[in-house]
Amino acid sequence: TIGWLCEGRNRELGSLGTAITADDRLSTMSLATAALFSTGARMSGLLLDVERAWVDALSSIGHSIGMAFAITTDIDRFSHGDPLTGATPADDIRRGFLTLPALLADDVAIIDIDVADDASVDQFYAELANSDGIAAATELRDASIDTAITDLATLGTESANLLAQTLTATLSL
Repeated sequence: TIGWLCEGRNRELGSLGTAITADDRLSTMSLATAALFSTGARMSGLLLDVERAWVDALSSIGHSIGMAFAITTDIDRFSHGDPLTGATPADDIRRGFLTLPALLADDVAIIDIDVADDASVDQFYAELANSDGIAAATELRDASIDTAITDLATLGTESANLLAQTLTATLSL
């Protein structure tokens, strides 16, 4: 897991200012955030000493929830900026970071823009903000949630209790 997290973070940092695709961004999310959630869920199952099939299902559920979390973070960052750093969506564009909604915007050409020119960046962001990128990212997020729910349902009637125990164990790690 540590290796996946490091690779995901290195990919993200290495992609600044370079052309990436939505698939590249999703792969980075899978290696970073989703891997962390998956490992937390897996470890909880192992700590609770449940059957191997349950541990694998919990790992899959954790991965799906992690993907949903990462995609939601990108949607929020695209819409409102980064509350931790105070960066605006335009600041992300200036430093060469495009969130998933920006990469999924079918009707906006991702072109080389002059990131030092505020008017150019603002115009580019306005085009992105009016695109279908948020809707496309939301569909991917919802698909990740649906996958987690489907995986949870396969565990049977005891799954709700196990999930509560798993979440409790995860939060106490």
